[in-house]
Amino acid sequence: MIKAVFFDLWGTLVKAQEKSPNKQIAKLFGMDKETEEKVRQFSNSRKFRNFDDFLKELEKLIKKQVTPEIRREIEDVIRQDNEFMDVYSDVYKTLKRLKEIGLRIGVISNTWQFSVNALFQKTELEKYVDEFILSY
Repeated sequence: MIKAVFFDLWGTLVKAQEKSPNKQIAKLFGMDKETEEKVRQFSNSRKFRNFDDFLKELEKLIKKQVTPEIRREIEDVIRQDNEFMDVYSDVYKTLKRLKEIGLRIGVISNTWQFSVNALFQKTELEKYVDEFILSY
């Protein structure tokens, strides 16, 4: 008997930009593919106390200073990502039906906290999901 259903977050339940925020941030520093991957792993696998903490740790990782201009550009990347994301039109109906038939619902995602925090504020996904398993 099936007791639970797990979904991936991005591209399954939630629309996301085609351009990864991590790739956009790496591009601001003119990074190669290897360093870009380090930034992705770094941002998707850690929880930061706040945005400033994220920037300090990023500076240590890439060994470059985050200037005020770069900081604003990173903030813009995050803001644009947060504005674009939206739950697909049939998701709430589907999740509600799964709950009605007694299934538990889980979400698994390799994501970073800035997107997830904004998603929780912007949507009602938390009402339907019993468990979130996130990479950070």
